[in-house]
Amino acid sequence: HYIMRIYRNKTVMIAIGLMAASCAYPDEVLKDDLTPDGEKPLKVAVNTGKAEITKSLITTHSLADGSEIGIALYDADGNDYNGHPYKNVCFTAGLSDDGQYWTPERDVMLSSEKAELYAYYPYSGTVNDISSIPVSASSDVQTDYMYAQKVSGLYNKQPEASIIMKHALSAIRLSVKRGSYTGEGKITKVSVKGDVIASEAMLDAMTGRLSGAIPSENGICPPIDPVSIMTEYQNIEIIVVPIIENKSPIEINIEMDGEAYTITTDEVTLQ
Repeated sequence: HYIMRIYRNKTVMIAIGLMAASCAYPDEVLKDDLTPDGEKPLKVAVNTGKAEITKSLITTHSLADGSEIGIALYDADGNDYNGHPYKNVCFTAGLSDDGQYWTPERDVMLSSEKAELYAYYPYSGTVNDISSIPVSASSDVQTDYMYAQKVSGLYNKQPEASIIMKHALSAIRLSVKRGSYTGEGKITKVSVKGDVIASEAMLDAMTGRLSGAIPSENGICPPIDPVSIMTEYQNIEIIVVPIIENKSPIEINIEMDGEAYTITTDEVTLQ
């Protein structure tokens, strides 16, 4: 976590936070009787933890109604489970009076053999291998990619998986408030760049590791709703692909009331 305060012309105070979210959720066991064929369909419950720094869609403990995740199931040796290629099965979130439920595009059946589950968000039908998922953070689209903590020990007597999602990328949060500045204080543009920021990479959703990061030469400048600075802090968040091997300053450019302001941090490493 990195915090700094900068006093610039007209005394606008800015705090910069670099953070990553984590979460915890207990395993659950479903104790329904077995069906006559000895198999049970996989059921899932998805938890995103306390979303302190999430961007865009994810602002609570659960994903929004209609959200889609991709799930892969393997046996204990990493092979297809019971010979079935459950490598990228889409589950869609729904909402009922009893709470959130997840509907698969096709049933994933569990036998007495133990299975291991992996998952990622958001689902893409073009993914053939969840250990190699293209991710991006651009000036057009900001997506809070997530991957799941591995769920082990699933089988027909324990067919419900409690899935804990983790954030795959990094978020840069700008917290802004009014000092003695007397102008309107409307921020209409924010961009970030540096040797720790990439625009594209490949995500291994089985481990959360990123590889093949492509540096963002022009930085990332996502569309934002105009922000008028107030006496209390307001947050502007930008999702970036982190180059975690690098350590360097981040250049932050802000356009306020038609004037450009540039801030350069100390050297940082993104998480």
